[in-house]
Amino acid sequence: MASVSFFLALFLTRNTLIGWDTRDMLELSEWLFKVTTFQWILGKVPRDVGWLTWYGPLWEEFTGLLAFGIFGWLRDPIWIRSAAGVALVPVTGVLVFLGLRRLEWTRIQAFLAVSLVFGYVRFLGHSPFNSKDFPFACGYLVVSVWLVERLRYPRRDRRWFWGTVYLSLVPLLLRNPAAFHFLAFLGWSIWRAAQAD
Repeated sequence: MASVSFFLALFLTRNTLIGWDTRDMLELSEWLFKVTTFQWILGKVPRDVGWLTWYGPLWEEFTGLLAFGIFGWLRDPIWIRSAAGVALVPVTGVLVFLGLRRLEWTRIQAFLAVSLVFGYVRFLGHSPFNSKDFPFACGYLVVSVWLVERLRYPRRDRRWFWGTVYLSLVPLLLRNPAAFHFLAFLGWSIWRAAQAD
């Protein structure tokens, strides 16, 4: 589904608009891609990106992989970046719907909740034009729903615990200093440990 969504988004965003910081974020994507694919050994690392090195790297790494790796032959990284942002719309909708269903919401309740979120123009309106903030909004929404589901039905094994730790770190990796989910999970874990004693 994600690949179909991406190719449809490529078609829809061919003549896209860009924001004032799109080129800066694109430089960060290229820098991360070249650093993580060990091109720095060959001396191919672009100039230092300054303050952007402290920006959350997860989405920028992903778009760098798409724009400079997989679809580098298209030679239009801004187009690839915009398409990836638009492709998040259906993927986010499905993940939120599935998360709400796992929380025992009825189909109609989950569908209505997803419709209300996507009907809000400040949320959905950012998808084609703001390739920096929209992925963070999607990640924050999806992680919030899935973290509630994981904390509602906790298990006593290491895989569950570390999976929940990594899940709670996703918003922080998308944008610094969005550490709310991680701190909430940490507080919940301390509270549960105190109750067990």
